[in-house]
This record gives sequence, C-alpha cells and structure tokens, in this order.
Amino acid sequence: RGVVHRPDGATPAVGATVKLFVGSTLKATAQVVTDGGFVFTGVPLGTYSATAFDPISDAYGRALNLTLAQNGDLADTGVLVLDDTPPAVVSIDPADGAIGVLRTRPIVITFTDPIASTSGVTLKKAGATQTATKSLSADGRVLTMTGTWADSSELTVEVAATVTDVFGRHPAGPLTSRFTTVDTTAPTVTTVSPVDDAIQISNSSTIVASFSEPLANASVDGLIVVKRSGI
Repeated sequence: RGVVHRPDGATPAVGATVKLFVGSTLKATAQVVTDGGFVFTGVPLGTYSATAFDPISDAYGRALNLTLAQNGDLADTGVLVLDDTPPAVVSIDPADGAIGVLRTRPIVITFTDPIASTSGVTLKKAGATQTATKSLSADGRVLTMTGTWADSSELTVEVAATVTDVFGRHPAGPLTSRFTTVDTTAPTVTTVSPVDDAIQISNSSTIVASFSEPLANASVDGLIVVKRSGI
C-alpha cells in the first residue's frame, strides 16, 4: 500500500495507475483513490517494485524493494511524490575543464532520475569513441565509466538526448563535458640539426634539437652536450 501525490507534493493523484512488478513481470494493477491511497491485496510473498503514472500531470514515480518475507507482512511505499520533469544530468566528475586527470580516474555521471541503461553515454577523443566499462548504481541515478584513458589528451563525455529513464522519458537535449588527462609519456627527440653524420659543418653553426612536446625545465643547461668524437 501507499499514497501518491502529484508533483506539487500535496495534491492526491486521484485516478493514477499503480503497477506492481516482480522484476520486469507485471503482477497487479491498482488505481489511486480520492485520499491518494492505493492498496494491493492477496499478494504472494516476494520482493516487488511499484510504478505510478498520473495522466493528468503526466508524471511518474516508483518504489523499489518492497518485500513480503512472511505471512502478515505489510509493505508500505510511504508517500510517492510524482515527477513531471525529464531526466537531466546533475553532475559529471571530472568536472568540465578539469586538467591533469589521472588516466584511471572513474568518470561519474549523476542524473536527476533513474535511467534505464547505460546506452547513449560515450567517451570520445577527437571524435573517436574510447573503450570504457559502464555500470549503473542500484538506484539507476549514477552511471560510472572506468578504464585507462589516453594520456595528455582532451576527452569528451557525451550524454545524448537518446538517454532514456525508467519511465521512457529523454533529456531535453544532449550534453558534453571535457577534461584533459595527465601527461605520462616522456618527451623524445624528433630532430637534430646538423643531422647525424653530417660533415663539413661550420664551427659557428647552431645546434638545434626539437622535442615531441614542450619542456618544463627552468634551464636547458646540460640537456645538450657536444663532444668531440672519441672523447
């Protein structure tokens, strides 16, 4: 049993439909009466979930883990305040614009409403989808992506408008968030001028070494050492 209110939190959702499930199997249906209450009787022992829909406010609600362990048990949902807004992202961690993010740091996306699956959420680098393991929390509100991300890279978390909550609703639009991973690859020498084995080079020529990335050294003294052959 329980009570269902419309999104204002006070008005009984008279006429709303409440459905009782075991897993994804529908077991019974009830209507909300004038005081906002509903009740199921003659229900076998087990663990149930209940969903409520009010066509007047076009709003949904649900209750999970309603357990009847022995004869005489009563499972009460309490007051279900229905939700009439589409799912939206509350937060993404790492935050948009974060830099120096560890390559193994989980990406955690929190939603306002429980979503039905991890579909529609991707991680990309320069438009290419990156490999990630995705999982949902027990309440469906938190999606976590784990993996080993490319180093020294700007990565984009994309939440598509195709994301679906457990009531079949979609976000108002897509959302993106970007972060940059820490640089763990040592710089390498890409070119040296004069080139290796060059001959007849003027003793006043400038020696230039190019690296694969900017160097952070405060001084370049000692980074390049010139020696005579055999010395």
